[in-house]
Amino acid sequence: MGRSKLRLELIHREKDRRTAFEKKKKALEKSAKELSVLCNVDVAMIVNDPFTGSTSVWPPEPPVVERLIHSYESKKRDGDSGTKTFHLSDFFNDRIENTKTEIYNCNDEKITSMSSEELKHLDEYLKAKICAVRRKMEMIKASRMPPAQMGSDMVQVQPEIMQQTYDFVAGNGD
Repeated sequence: MGRSKLRLELIHREKDRRTAFEKKKKALEKSAKELSVLCNVDVAMIVNDPFTGSTSVWPPEPPVVERLIHSYESKKRDGDSGTKTFHLSDFFNDRIENTKTEIYNCNDEKITSMSSEELKHLDEYLKAKICAVRRKMEMIKASRMPPAQMGSDMVQVQPEIMQQTYDFVAGNGD
């Protein structure tokens, strides 16, 4: 029999909370060391102790931690944080490009060799996907819109992107 699942909630007794804090901190330091050694990556950890007000740093060598902090700050300052922020329009533009690539990869031989029944199924499939995308876009817009603004204008979620996608799939676009 395995261990019972740990409930994540505040430990009310301060002594138990302090003991749990020390155990978890040691476990984090051990995991950080393993990550550093096994994967050959630089790892630093700064922990504020709420009980003593002290701050502990791992690894204990200040030059290593300072080098990591300076590296992080310079990347942040240069705009190279390693992450990119995507907006909803970026997501749909990427989806359009991926769909175009997939359709281009579906060469003419495949389409010309399809029977009329297969083409009808493909047409129905694509129309269903377009409807699903429209519904999803409406739900996303509705969840972002204040309730007072919700109304018939919900259907107008980036209509130019939807029309481009539909025209392309229907063969009317580029």
